[in-house]
Amino acid sequence: MFSSGTGKWIIYKLPCDIPIRLWNVVGHPIYCYGALHWLVSYDEGIYGMLAFDPYKDPKSVRLIPLPDDRDLLSKYLDSSSQLCGESQGTLRYFEVAHGRKQFYLFSMWSMKDYEKGEWCCEFKVRRSDLHSNNLELSNWLLDGWFLPLSFHPLNPNVVYLYCMEPEHIVSYNILNRRLDFACKPIDRGQSLCSVIPFVLPRWPVLVPPIATDKSK
Repeated sequence: MFSSGTGKWIIYKLPCDIPIRLWNVVGHPIYCYGALHWLVSYDEGIYGMLAFDPYKDPKSVRLIPLPDDRDLLSKYLDSSSQLCGESQGTLRYFEVAHGRKQFYLFSMWSMKDYEKGEWCCEFKVRRSDLHSNNLELSNWLLDGWFLPLSFHPLNPNVVYLYCMEPEHIVSYNILNRRLDFACKPIDRGQSLCSVIPFVLPRWPVLVPPIATDKSK
């Protein structure tokens, strides 16, 4: 780990009680609640997060299970149908369940109690509840295959997804359950595995000088 305060790299070797496996070895950790989080699997396909607080002593890690009432519980699931990240200062978990056995298509949970690892379900949406003002998207709502990409960095009610057919990046609004066309992917293979939300800073603006009364 690199410390900007000292300008040096520090190596931590932290023990874990059980064997774990990272979901995506090239993915970046999730920073929230002052700790770093990695998505991992353990205990025959149980999925959760490995949390590490670099400022807490003694140095240790903890496992936080994902919501136990989620639809995607199989150890053979595709992790690309799940999204976990920081949104407005809290952890959120979003999943897309395409199987015919799943009653809901989109579901989302937010962290209720971080210390206890408790989640709260915010919504579950059926495919039939979705709608779009985009004609092309509307024709694919009943059969479209969606992959979650990122939470909106400023709007907690918006989630970005990749629609495989038609090949679009779309935004989903939690409040009105509407899918909107956002853009077309530049590089399909690369854009799906390295989505990092960020906000461009405003351009610096010169402050006008304070007017002075030269007559005094």
